Amino acid sequence: MTDAEAQLHAVVNAWEALPGGRQCGVKNVESWLARDMAPAINSIRGFLQRPRPDGVLPPCPPDQSARIAELAEARNKALEEAVTIVRQHERNSEENMNLLRANKDYGRAKKAECEADALRAVAAAIRAMKRNT
Repeated sequence: MTDAEAQLHAVVNAWEALPGGRQCGVKNVESWLARDMAPAINSIRGFLQRPRPDGVLPPCPPDQSARIAELAEARNKALEEAVTIVRQHERNSEENMNLLRANKDYGRAKKAECEADALRAVAAAIRAMKRNT
């Protein structure tokens, strides 16, 4: 497995751990992210599940290099969109946490903080993968 694939697996694992709405007691995280992130996560899963009998990508014939560049651009765009979506949900969670704390609802504020932490972990995994691919 290449470094890029390991990082893609880390992103998927972080995503799959996130319906940690259950771990945090937050019920709507899963539906937000399922709606917004599912297409990007599914395309990453498809990339990871492609058949590779020897575990190594073969050298690319020159006529396919344009197609590979196109696919890499599409992947980068999907990752950028994924980071944007995760960051927006992270900001929403932080705003919710601050409002709950202001209203002295510390139990629900802790749940919102847990949600924001999980979202930060997903965003960090995606950024790390982008840096190393």
